Amino acid sequence: MDSKKLLAAAVVAMFCITAYAVIDTGDASDAASKKYELYVEILGDDHTVEDYAYVYFESDADNEKYCKAANDALSKAGYGDVTFTYSEEYGISVAYKGDIYNACYYSDKTSWVAITDTAVDYINNAKAGLAVNGGSITEDVYDSLPEYEKENWVDIGWGYYQKLLEAPGTIGEVKNYFAYLCIIDDDLVSVEIQTIEFSAENNESAWIFGFNQATKALGNSIFSKVKASKSFWGGVSIDYAGISSTASWVKENSKWVSVTDTGKQYVSGNSLDFELKNGWISEDQYNKLSDDQKAFWVKDSSAMGTWYQRMASGELVDDVLDVMLIVGIVIIVIIVILVVFLIFRSKKKSSA
Repeated sequence: MDSKKLLAAAVVAMFCITAYAVIDTGDASDAASKKYELYVEILGDDHTVEDYAYVYFESDADNEKYCKAANDALSKAGYGDVTFTYSEEYGISVAYKGDIYNACYYSDKTSWVAITDTAVDYINNAKAGLAVNGGSITEDVYDSLPEYEKENWVDIGWGYYQKLLEAPGTIGEVKNYFAYLCIIDDDLVSVEIQTIEFSAENNESAWIFGFNQATKALGNSIFSKVKASKSFWGGVSIDYAGISSTASWVKENSKWVSVTDTGKQYVSGNSLDFELKNGWISEDQYNKLSDDQKAFWVKDSSAMGTWYQRMASGELVDDVLDVMLIVGIVIIVIIVILVVFLIFRSKKKSSA
């Protein structure tokens, strides 16, 4: 077996003992339950978005059950400061650390609509959105905002302004994503492998949040340093401890393809691969590798020179699984032949 197959076997070995980081999207419920999505913007002291979250849950179309399910999902995601409560007199109320001056919307499938009937709008719509920690402000506070920030607020009358949500108000598909994370050490040979799984609506901001929740769930692992963010150049950036030299791959039609459009391909793909820390190397670095190690790098000649990107760890796993499948079939054939031989031998002795 050549060095490529040996490393592939090592990758599979690590893959088999690696724990999955799965973001809990709620327990399965009975047929009467509905699937809900909640998008939350947490504002900072300057009244701009400081953090955001996407959570998914299931509940009966019942206000009390909706509040409980939403609170459980928010708490599991680490956003327990956002709470839902229900009363027959006031319907559903939303608070952030006790503050009730928040902006609340539901999606009509194409855009955000301000919630006016809390006892009806939450449970009868699949997606709701919130701006908390001052999502509703007085006219004096609004007047103090920079001009470029004022466009993110709308006058709702009575001397108050409400925050407009910055994520799309459309409703997309909530998909399951699987990703290999491979950290390549500075010797360009040693690697560490981790896999993650997460669920997210198929838009960039939801995907980034779901990815980061999955790596965060790895605790003290070095893979918790892997982060997704919106790229300055557009699309999505995947970094390891602030290092952005990541080679990205997506599985399309059973083949691993180098990613060229991060936002579109990350969101649309189900199986992804990120070669981190030293995912891209220069021609000089490549030339210093042994011939065996060069087999794990793919050449990319661009206008900015010649670079090499690390091949997908997922491809190595696919290769060795194919070998294991072939070996398994051969073993089965051998067993069948032995069984037939023993039966034939047994009959021959009996006839003697």
